[in-house]
Amino acid sequence: MLIHFIAVYLHFYFFFQWLFCIRSIRKGSEKERIRRLTLQFKEGIMVLASFLSAGYSLENSLSLSVKELEGLYGKTGMITEEFSYMEAGVRMNRPVELLLADMGRRSGIQDVDQFAQVFAAAKRSGGELTDIISQTAGIIRDKIQVQEEIHTLTAARVFEQRS
Repeated sequence: MLIHFIAVYLHFYFFFQWLFCIRSIRKGSEKERIRRLTLQFKEGIMVLASFLSAGYSLENSLSLSVKELEGLYGKTGMITEEFSYMEAGVRMNRPVELLLADMGRRSGIQDVDQFAQVFAAAKRSGGELTDIISQTAGIIRDKIQVQEEIHTLTAARVFEQRS
């Protein structure tokens, strides 16, 4: 009877340890997914800003950005799929600001949401869209670069402490 009790106890113990491990892995992979998508978003808006500053319309810039991002990340890249979704939405006459806001909501990334708000305000006000997007993209690029440096330094510190 005691052996049976110990076996059941160990079974539950290892089962809950396994569940905890899976949950930890999922949390880590979600953080990594958000980090990768944020980095790819930075590249995406920089590509979009470059096509806009070259004189292309917003719709053509978005279409060309998809092709450029396919070269960088492939057709299955997270940002490539998001930009393809936006391009398809534009072809169906959906406003770009709503598509960007939708991307921000689905991704859960604060930078995407803030960029969508700036983009919507710039389009409503009739301001110089190219300059506003380029400046906002530069600010987001700098912010992400600082976050990546912090991430690198903390990872190096953790590695150093383990050694």
